[in-house]
Amino acid sequence: MKFDGKGGLKVIKSRLLSKATWNELYSYICIAYAIKADEGENGGLDPDVRVRRACEYLGRCDEAVKTHLAELMGENQSISAEKLVAVANTYSHDALEGAVNMGPFAVAGAETPRGVTSLALAILSPMPGERFIDCGSGTGSLLTSAREMCPEAHYFGAEIDQAVYVEAKLKSFILGYGIDYINGDMFSLFEQEGQSGSYDKAFSNYPWGIPATQLYKGSAAAKEFDKVKNGYNRPVSGDWVFNRLLIDAIGEDGTAVGIMTGGSAFNSVDAKVRKHFVDQGWIRAVIALPEGVFYPYVSIGTTLVVLGHGNTGGVRIVDATDLGTDERRMVNLGEEDVGEILARLASDGKHSRTLTPAELAENEYNLYAPRYLREKLQIPCPKQFGDVVETMTRGASLKASELDELTCTEDTGAYYLGLSDIQDGIISVQLPCLKSIDPKLGKYCVRNGDLLVSKTGSPIKVAVAEVADGNKVLACGNLYIVHLNDRVDPYYLAAYLSSSTGAKELSAAIKGTLVSTLNASDLKQITIPLEPMERQQEVAARYRAKLDEIQVYKLKLEKARAEVADIFSEEG
Repeated sequence: MKFDGKGGLKVIKSRLLSKATWNELYSYICIAYAIKADEGENGGLDPDVRVRRACEYLGRCDEAVKTHLAELMGENQSISAEKLVAVANTYSHDALEGAVNMGPFAVAGAETPRGVTSLALAILSPMPGERFIDCGSGTGSLLTSAREMCPEAHYFGAEIDQAVYVEAKLKSFILGYGIDYINGDMFSLFEQEGQSGSYDKAFSNYPWGIPATQLYKGSAAAKEFDKVKNGYNRPVSGDWVFNRLLIDAIGEDGTAVGIMTGGSAFNSVDAKVRKHFVDQGWIRAVIALPEGVFYPYVSIGTTLVVLGHGNTGGVRIVDATDLGTDERRMVNLGEEDVGEILARLASDGKHSRTLTPAELAENEYNLYAPRYLREKLQIPCPKQFGDVVETMTRGASLKASELDELTCTEDTGAYYLGLSDIQDGIISVQLPCLKSIDPKLGKYCVRNGDLLVSKTGSPIKVAVAEVADGNKVLACGNLYIVHLNDRVDPYYLAAYLSSSTGAKELSAAIKGTLVSTLNASDLKQITIPLEPMERQQEVAARYRAKLDEIQVYKLKLEKARAEVADIFSEEG
């Protein structure tokens, strides 16, 4: 549904009110829409009466909705009835209907993106007579789209947040879709008799980054559910508890789709639960989605998992990380992208294949598609990174209060190197000064020529330390200090790790659920080139020359910025 020329949620918002919360705004839009739908019969009534009639009309659908609207339109209402009627009269039916369908959370970025919704619904493909549930249904965007695809199916949503639940009920009632929403913990649904296995299709874009233990503390129903239902050691990631819920929701011939973090597909701590799912035949396919598809809500890599019963022949893996359109850090999946993913899901190719249980077992049941499908890199004289490492240690993990106590303004020859002090392969020449460095922290100090590699973040930062005689530089805990043996030039290695090929090697080694992390053991296993020293020195010299060039441009930029700041105060 599209806005007309006058419409648009931002315009409606600016016309309607300026201080309302998103929940209030959405409720007002719903009221305005109800007024618009009712205007033919009651257009001549007093504005207060028209608004009251609209509230009563909407309130019939649910007691919680009625209470919510009564609070909004009570004695302390923050918008007049005249203004609501004016909004209804200013905008077309289609514009207000579009605003209702958008919902506040879709605009704020916390709803499932439309491209992901389209992909999930294309996989689930609701059919007439089927029972379809969305666990954690939000404002009902996915269920609304599903209902438009197949009006003859029966739709259900479970949402724990009452304000969001109210909005979903309003939307369903206004559109006349008859979606059955339940306000409560999705796990508690399956304590009710007859709920387990009673759905043909299920979906959940569940909360991410919740450790299973924390999930149990927040939901007694989740703890009891996992205690009764699992047949494996309890998972570390809450993602797999939610996935187990989806399995329990559907019957033997049912299909479910969950959206989980990329880390839960490959982290070592959940290997046992992934094995259990594979052994039970519950995983049909996994699709690695592009990073940024959920931006600005989160920018990490995510994985769509297709669940069902009886699939013991292998797991279909699809790499879709190369798809989507970049728009200021946000990646949008369009119709063509969704079509391409479905094509990859249907047949083998460069970006898709089926992994047998034996292949998965050999790889700790890693379900991250790019691990198996990424293009094999052509690296001359390949060796493991660990072959050239003499020592490797992390920097010092200091609390902010401890660092504040150590820092000073006087140049003592002792400095602190943080992650932000490395930019474009160059270490800042203006590091924070330290009063002194305790001898106990000596092992965390950087030596001249050490290779520095960041532990967290994406992309990984790399630099070579240049420490003047008599100075000491203490590295932060988010840096690996790598002292290399004499088989490799540190600048040659830094040049490789900064290249597109080296960046891909580092990226493939990164793990983590919500925070990208490079483990020391994984770093040591990446492949690097180890060409003859003459060739290394040639590459190193060119790399250092480019770093010097970058440094010169940075100095010119700083000078220009300073001059811009002084232009107004200069005498004419």
